[in-house]
Amino acid sequence: MWAFNLQTFLAGNCMYKTNFWLTVTLLFTTPSFSQQPQPVNNTDALPTASTANVEAENYSAEIRDLLQRKKFKEIDQIAEKERSGKVRFAGGGWKLRTLYGALSEFQAGDKTSDVEWNAQIVILKRWIAKDPKSITPHVALADLYINYAWKARGHDYAEKVDDDNWKLFEERASLAKTTLDEAFVLKEKCPQWYNSMQSVALAQGWSKARMAKLFEEAIAFEPAYYYYYYYYYYYYSQYANYLLPKWYGEEGETEQFADTMSSRIGGKEGSVIYFKIAVSSGCHCSNDNLLQKMSWQKMQQGYDAVTELYGASQLVSNQFAYMAIKMNERC
Repeated sequence: MWAFNLQTFLAGNCMYKTNFWLTVTLLFTTPSFSQQPQPVNNTDALPTASTANVEAENYSAEIRDLLQRKKFKEIDQIAEKERSGKVRFAGGGWKLRTLYGALSEFQAGDKTSDVEWNAQIVILKRWIAKDPKSITPHVALADLYINYAWKARGHDYAEKVDDDNWKLFEERASLAKTTLDEAFVLKEKCPQWYNSMQSVALAQGWSKARMAKLFEEAIAFEPAYYYYYYYYYYYYSQYANYLLPKWYGEEGETEQFADTMSSRIGGKEGSVIYFKIAVSSGCHCSNDNLLQKMSWQKMQQGYDAVTELYGASQLVSNQFAYMAIKMNERC
């Protein structure tokens, strides 16, 4: 009875990143999965769940501070280190993606004024002018444009967006595309470039064939590029989101894609892919019924794999707790 009441409460309260989720997680008993993975030898060296969230927040604050002080070279050096070393937080998220988030997003979200958005654009353009061969400011500027585009559009149904905001959305998405096209010819390459272009593809409504080609190029370049927070997509979940019926897909395509990619990648990484698609596509108020159509067993296996490969993360545990509730399961 407790599980039913909690599920009903959560169905109407999308609280994915609050301390409430930690309480939910701690209320569950120890997971009793059919197959418990064996710990890897270097588990002790991985960040702990209690420090990973704080580390990510402090890291973002440091990058934002460096940008405001125009320390472009220092940011570039950090980006190169994260990019070449594929450095991750506990839970598997690349620090590089968090770096780009700090450069292209605002803590105030949609409440950020146009003055602040435009000031950030000026700073990133100044960085590009100072170091035109660096890919980091190009991709950051493209991300900023696409985020600014969504600010204009909002996240409501398309028919509720007025003509002026549609025009701003399209103009800003086009600026993001142009910026990424300019970055593509640079000698330096970056996995975030593909993630950013996938965001452009969704905004511009690319054809399935064109989107599929971009996806294949992305995973060929870097098949395991993950972000820390669930609601920001990476290659697999970007494509899974594109395939949702509310965008450009048909009923069942996202679930089929999750199965296909999990099998195609195989092993623990394949399980991680399935879990992260379930999180990014299913753990959203408008997609509540999606999880019911996916495999709970594969979600369990994916959670085990994430923890084993990349360390314990409070956020990942919270995500799993939410899915367990939505699936009417008890861990």
